[in-house]
Amino acid sequence: MNPYFIATLSDGTIFEENINDNPNSWYKLKDLLKDNKNLKIIGIQLQFDNSVGISMPNNKIGYFYGKRAVKVFPFGGESHGIGVGFLRDDGLVDIEWYNNNGNLLKRESRPEAKAGFFLIKN
Repeated sequence: MNPYFIATLSDGTIFEENINDNPNSWYKLKDLLKDNKNLKIIGIQLQFDNSVGISMPNNKIGYFYGKRAVKVFPFGGESHGIGVGFLRDDGLVDIEWYNNNGNLLKRESRPEAKAGFFLIKN
């Protein structure tokens, strides 16, 4: 099983990613929040097969979730990453990228405008 997100919403609902969803669960969550203006994400966690969970701080103004793959040429290697993060008050998004085993690959901060559709603002 692949890593997945678990979001806690302000009404107490637990929203878990379903990797078989089409469109994907993050977009469904974004639509749910857009249709229910008084509903917010109050916490998010990245869950791995080995029971390790990575939690972001609660009650942030926005949350980030995304996946990426990087192909390395000329050798053909490929690297996958799952990013989870939050929007800070100063407009930067702090993101932690992990591999499928829950090992931290890198940390980065990027401006809100560069977070794209991976960011859901409360």
